[in-house]
Amino acid sequence: MKSSIALAGAVGLTVLTGQARADFAVAFPFGVPPEVQLNGSATHNWSVFLTNAGGQAGSMFYTQKQQVQNGFITTFRFDATAGQVVAGDGFALVIHNDSDGAAALGAGGSDMGYGGGNITSGIAIEFDTFVFPGEFPGMHVSLQGMDQFGEVRVDDSLSLGHVVLDPNNGDPSLIGSHEGHVEYVPGINGEPGELKVFIDNQLVLTTAIDLSDVGGQGEAFDGNGEAWIGFTAGTGLADSEHKIESWTFRGDTGGACVEPGGFVGFWGGCGVGCLEFAGVTVTGSRPMTYDWFKDEVLITDDDGGRIVGLGTPSIVVNDFTIADRGQYRVEVSNLCGTLDGGTFPLGGPPCDSIDFNNDSSLFDPQDIDAFLSVFSEGPCVPDTASCNDIDFNNDGSLFDPCDIDSFLVQFSEGPCTPCGV
Repeated sequence: MKSSIALAGAVGLTVLTGQARADFAVAFPFGVPPEVQLNGSATHNWSVFLTNAGGQAGSMFYTQKQQVQNGFITTFRFDATAGQVVAGDGFALVIHNDSDGAAALGAGGSDMGYGGGNITSGIAIEFDTFVFPGEFPGMHVSLQGMDQFGEVRVDDSLSLGHVVLDPNNGDPSLIGSHEGHVEYVPGINGEPGELKVFIDNQLVLTTAIDLSDVGGQGEAFDGNGEAWIGFTAGTGLADSEHKIESWTFRGDTGGACVEPGGFVGFWGGCGVGCLEFAGVTVTGSRPMTYDWFKDEVLITDDDGGRIVGLGTPSIVVNDFTIADRGQYRVEVSNLCGTLDGGTFPLGGPPCDSIDFNNDSSLFDPQDIDAFLSVFSEGPCVPDTASCNDIDFNNDGSLFDPCDIDSFLVQFSEGPCTPCGV
């Protein structure tokens, strides 16, 4: 029998960076940080939607240039969802030294928010989900260079390397929620460097490239070896949603193995009787391994398929029972290090409604005032209201600070998390 825990749409967040320089790890459930600029059709609703309808072009760029000449790695979670018409057109990771900086934006449709001659001096790693006649025959990942005018364009003739993906033959898909990862290893002794693209921890494309002379057409960075970095997307008659859920970056890597860092994680509910720890995004060299623990015991058994995602950045526990309550954590490792993602209590008895003063207004700051007032043995707020009891998480313990924690987590649309479960 399924439990009655209903946490659909709940989200929590932790960010552990501890990195110097301009490196960053950002996520978007609670807003867009000031160091990220949205342009065109890009909007925010828990994630950054580069597009959410037909006939759009949107972009998102970090507002501080990043060091790319000496190597870099960047990891991001994306979600491309087909609209009512068809999936398309796609999105791109764009690195450029155009004068528009973080405001750069190209055309929509098949130009995917970067083409059309609007962005110069750079490259685009495109994730193309819509196929026109004469294009690469299927959904594909392509490294796009510049034409003779220095413009970054979508033309297949300017591709410096590509791969056509066929999920029916074991390739990862570009539709749905996935992790993207790009690494650039600079060349030495005049030799070109190497750019690698991973999807869901799987290497899909390796291309020789020299960012100091992209396709013989010029540099992709400024005199300091820095460039603007961000994402673009476009739709035409196709009307996909292109979302970026989280994003990490580390520059000046020199091509060395980079240990895991810049952790971003989400936990929450995925329906009645279902809990999920999803969207673990970690910067660091690929491939990466993910070990999941419950109460410090490595989870090795998927319980007949009830536990989904072991060994991946996302774990889902279906038919959640009391026995599943506990402290969950993930260790993320690659060839040069391990990162502890921290411990998260998941599960517990159902909490009370966040409408603490029962005025039918949800996510109302007055409910916080009312809860804290009653917890301090004061009156309900307003005094004409009828407040609930202070055992918010229903663990039988009164005047317990855990009730404050549980209330604030629930108020932030997180799951009911009593202490000690």
